[in-house]
Amino acid sequence: TVMRKLVRNALVAGAATTAAVGLAGTPSFADTATWNITPNGTAFSATSTNSKLTNPRNNASLTCTSVTANGTTVATDPNDAGSVHATSPWIGHIDIHDTVASITSSAWSGCKGPLNLTFNVTQVGIWVLQATQEDPTVSNHPVQGRISNVTATIAGTGCSATVSGFARGTYDNSAKTLTISEAGGATGGLTVSGASCLGILANGDKPSFNATFPVTGNITVHRGH
Repeated sequence: TVMRKLVRNALVAGAATTAAVGLAGTPSFADTATWNITPNGTAFSATSTNSKLTNPRNNASLTCTSVTANGTTVATDPNDAGSVHATSPWIGHIDIHDTVASITSSAWSGCKGPLNLTFNVTQVGIWVLQATQEDPTVSNHPVQGRISNVTATIAGTGCSATVSGFARGTYDNSAKTLTISEAGGATGGLTVSGASCLGILANGDKPSFNATFPVTGNITVHRGH
């Protein structure tokens, strides 16, 4: 009936008005600041002597006596926009990862696994260092982030596999040290594929990776405000 149509249209209009008012009153957390890297556009290297990849499915580990990563810092990331943490001292994003450097090559040596098997590890493509959060309330201004676009092949006698994904970590601006602590298991950022590895690694395994990298170049990474 005409009366029903009038009532229905009034309800729709009222709901639309309420939604518009609600959205207009919602605070915006959009952020257009950038990360500042010093020195920018410069080459660096980082060497770890304690790297360890562990498969939680069987506790098998692959260790290397030396891993050296080489790369270049960027100046700033203009694509820095996202949600700022509102209830945390961390200044950064919930879901935005900003590129601060690239890892163009890496050298892995002294890599061994179970049964004293030796392995060669090869980086595939360019890996990306991304920052997510900085804590300015701590003297060393630690920056949380991750190494993304990771792909590495593992090859040894009777064993080959590819590990890909990302590995999270923290950069200490005072000590100039990058500490990678990527957990394994269901929430891990690394995944095994193309595996033929005596059961040590299997497709779908999600290993952990831990390593400490002192970084050359006196690099600092801070988030602009």
